[in-house]
Amino acid sequence: MRHFMSALAVFCLLFFSAVPSFANEDRVRVFDYADLLTEEEEQKLNELCLGKEDALETELYILTTDDTGGKETVDFTDDFGDDHAFGYDKEYGNYMILCIDMQNRIVWLSTSGKAEMYFTEERIDALLDDLYADLKAGNYYATCYSYIQSGEKYLSEKPVVNEYTTDPDRYKDTIYKYDKEPEPYYMRWYFRLAVSAAVGAIVVAIMSYRAKTHMTVNGTTYSRNGAQVYQHSDSFIRRTTSSRRIESNHSSSGGGGGGGGHHTSSGGHSHGGGGRSF
Repeated sequence: MRHFMSALAVFCLLFFSAVPSFANEDRVRVFDYADLLTEEEEQKLNELCLGKEDALETELYILTTDDTGGKETVDFTDDFGDDHAFGYDKEYGNYMILCIDMQNRIVWLSTSGKAEMYFTEERIDALLDDLYADLKAGNYYATCYSYIQSGEKYLSEKPVVNEYTTDPDRYKDTIYKYDKEPEPYYMRWYFRLAVSAAVGAIVVAIMSYRAKTHMTVNGTTYSRNGAQVYQHSDSFIRRTTSSRRIESNHSSSGGGGGGGGHHTSSGGHSHGGGGRSF
């Protein structure tokens, strides 16, 4: 009897000690596989995500990796959500994931459910803009914190785009690709146009000045016995420069009725999203 009671006590101890660990798995929001955060930072971010979910009716996740297993970042992130069946309201429901892919140096936002509907292209770009400086500088805690703040901001207010905004079944599949790093100002077309115009004006001014100072004859220099030489001159009227912008194949998120970058994952689930390299 004594041995039976001892065994029962050990069983109960193991069972009840295991329950909290199992339950806590449903409350994990930070998966730092690339080890970019300290344990304290992970805990703070995890609590922040959990603290905002009820008001937003959307689960917020942070995922870092240095090995996507040969997948593109978008597929890796979407599959991660699908494999875990994330969702605030139901499996594969309302959630969003920020993935920092250190292997490919890409940051990607994957959205589902309400997040897919609320995060338009413009909002995805704005969220990425907000965190990009910290990400480039290697401030990963600040990057994730900015993501949570922007997530709360945009999930709190329904976007106004058109009548298809909140109907993902009527979205069109769109191309989802990665943004390049922001183009330096000196590479932008209007800056190059201004420089070209300025250089052209300087060259014309120099040519005009030299033409005037080197002229040693005029229309009467060779006139004799009433002979008349007609003067002819060419006048520079204006210079026209045309410029057009060549669109990049690296838009942060495709078009769509409402949510940005709408597409279907390999698991057959609807997702939105966008990202860029860093």
